[in-house]
Amino acid sequence: MNDPAAVYEAHAREAHERDFWGQVRRTKHGEPFPEQQIQMIVEQCRDLLALGSDDPFIDLCCGNGALTTRVFGPEAVGTAVDVAPTLIRVAQTHFASDRIEYLLADVVEWAESATVDHTPTKALLYGSINFIPPDRTPRLLAAVRSRFPSVERFVIGNVADRDRLHDFFDPDAYVAGIEDDPASPIGYWWSAGDFVAMAESAGWKIDIVRMPESFTASHYRFDAVLTPGGT
Repeated sequence: MNDPAAVYEAHAREAHERDFWGQVRRTKHGEPFPEQQIQMIVEQCRDLLALGSDDPFIDLCCGNGALTTRVFGPEAVGTAVDVAPTLIRVAQTHFASDRIEYLLADVVEWAESATVDHTPTKALLYGSINFIPPDRTPRLLAAVRSRFPSVERFVIGNVADRDRLHDFFDPDAYVAGIEDDPASPIGYWWSAGDFVAMAESAGWKIDIVRMPESFTASHYRFDAVLTPGGT
């Protein structure tokens, strides 16, 4: 199995400097998502986060900052973290502000040890949970819960749904076991039940929600809204 972080970085390096959606694989058939689809993502994230105009935040696996900026807006204060040097460089070049700090770090290790200058009330991890090896994902959820107790809502978006695996793959295109490889193009696929159990064991309550049917990936992905209070 390849290293998911290395695969992620290699893809980012191959994309054009200003292909902000292509750099983070927010594409369909190789073409960047149209604005309507991006706006649906932004609105869903803001709604699920119950985002106020100035909620301090952390954005894990922030990529190049393009979505961070759209979701949280120019007035919010936050810290955004990603493991890919190319994406953080793009974020610092094109989306930097004196309110949002973009950091190069492994998100699991960062969450387990970091301190921030603000008190985040919202946390986001959009489109990248599937590229974190599943044996490390519980550590991430537990770390956010324990080290950032002020977080009221933690939205994990665009999770590939194992129960709908064959709604995505054509029978002749499916490779047995690809759903267990976080270095594959879609990454590791989670069943909603396993995801709920993992979140609850890390101290979260969790709701599974879906994007509208008009969203291009609604038939094989789900979003998760985590709030404090699991077992």
